[in-house]
Amino acid sequence: MKNIVELRGISKTYAQTIKAVDDLSLDIATGEFITLLGPSGCGKTTTLRMIAGFEYPDKGSILLEGNDVTELPPYRRLVNTVFQDYALFPHMTVAQNVSYGLRVSGIGKAEADERVSKLLDMVGLLEKADTMPGQLSGGQRQRIALARGLSLEPRVLLLDEPMSALDVKLREQMQVELKHLHEKLGITFILVTHDQQEALVMSDRIVVMNEGRIMQIGTPTGLYDHPATPYVANFIGTSNMIDAVVEEFDATMASVSFAGNRLRVKLNGQKIRTGQKVQVSVRPEKAYLDYDDGTQGDTSAHNNFTARVTERFFYGNTLRLELDVEGEPPFLVDMPLSLALHNTQAPEQGSIVKVGVNPENINLFTGED
Repeated sequence: MKNIVELRGISKTYAQTIKAVDDLSLDIATGEFITLLGPSGCGKTTTLRMIAGFEYPDKGSILLEGNDVTELPPYRRLVNTVFQDYALFPHMTVAQNVSYGLRVSGIGKAEADERVSKLLDMVGLLEKADTMPGQLSGGQRQRIALARGLSLEPRVLLLDEPMSALDVKLREQMQVELKHLHEKLGITFILVTHDQQEALVMSDRIVVMNEGRIMQIGTPTGLYDHPATPYVANFIGTSNMIDAVVEEFDATMASVSFAGNRLRVKLNGQKIRTGQKVQVSVRPEKAYLDYDDGTQGDTSAHNNFTARVTERFFYGNTLRLELDVEGEPPFLVDMPLSLALHNTQAPEQGSIVKVGVNPENINLFTGED
């Protein structure tokens, strides 16, 4: 698929010492929904603003549809931006807000009115065309901002944390609606967010950033199941991080030890040596309690170790257990509630349990990742 956005070694420094973006290169395909994900200060918003033309890189180049736009102002780029605070005009109606860019661009009234009606119908606000933004909910105002961002038919829509001001339930609803809107329109969406769930739900690919650099790029499932570094494993979802030592290995598997226990881990091409200090990660939902009753199926090839339950947390459809393993950092296990109550009560605080983990559900990090 042809790239619509190409970033070539772009950097941006503020106050001569604060490097917001550091030699970043990225290709974005036409029609892709891609998310720049990371904590505050990681460079994701600065990157988006450079694509939009609100900031200019100190070095490097930005290409849109193969054309160098590095020095062009925003209005000469085939992009539009939906801002975090929506940036709506409070003295204009919904229809006037959406049509503002069309009027400024010199598009005729008849064509502008037709385009506004189609956009408002698409975001479910046609009946609110004559309403003032202050009379609408946060979710409705966000839809106005989306319609306005799409009014000039951009080739790329830039989304700067547009759902951060919404409550949790409305945010989840808008994530689904935005994903469906992208599928319907087929244009390129670039989203900036620090919300990992938002990125996982909506994106074709996620770009995980830290300190102005790209840590890993991949699909939501790829990043979640196969993080390349401990940083990615910790930032996307929750992971149990274990310090361990390599005991032995062959071409495909390694045995590592921690707190008197041994774990078999599947290798993915890492180069290791006996005695090497490594880290391994396990997602809480990938571990389980082995009740020896066949609940988990055939687990004879899985790892097992014992631990003591120190805390229990109820999350509605899951039960999270915090376990102590010989003084190691707390080890978390997430159990579906139906499984936690299968044939027995969920383990109480202080009880000793046996933990099982499939070797294929463990990621190994060498420190050179």
